[in-house]
Amino acid sequence: MPYKEKLIEFMKIKNSYISSKTLYYVYKEDFDEIKMWSEKLCQKIYESIRKYIQSDSDTRGFCMDTNICPWCVKDSFSYEDDCSECGYGKRHGICRESSSLYNKLSMLNRFSILTMYEYKIIIEDIDKQTG
Repeated sequence: MPYKEKLIEFMKIKNSYISSKTLYYVYKEDFDEIKMWSEKLCQKIYESIRKYIQSDSDTRGFCMDTNICPWCVKDSFSYEDDCSECGYGKRHGICRESSSLYNKLSMLNRFSILTMYEYKIIIEDIDKQTG
């Protein structure tokens, strides 16, 4: 399975955990953006997420989310702590803003559903699909 597909699968599964009845974490446009990224970039992002998830780190809060969000990881390669060019942020609001989709889902405690253990299982399952 190409890394682009792995990354999309990761986000589909994450979306199924985090989305509420009325708010979805990612939408078709988000998947479309990932499809436009190069395979090399997707590999770099996926490997970075996998490495973080498989590490012994068990931090919580915004820091963890930035290490598991493909857009945060992608943007960390380009610039530091400036989310103004983030594609996800342009569509759904910059995560740190109170009106953002991220904050709305955070207020509903949707991100607490996924622990590092669940993330490890998700990554292992995706990697098993590729043999």
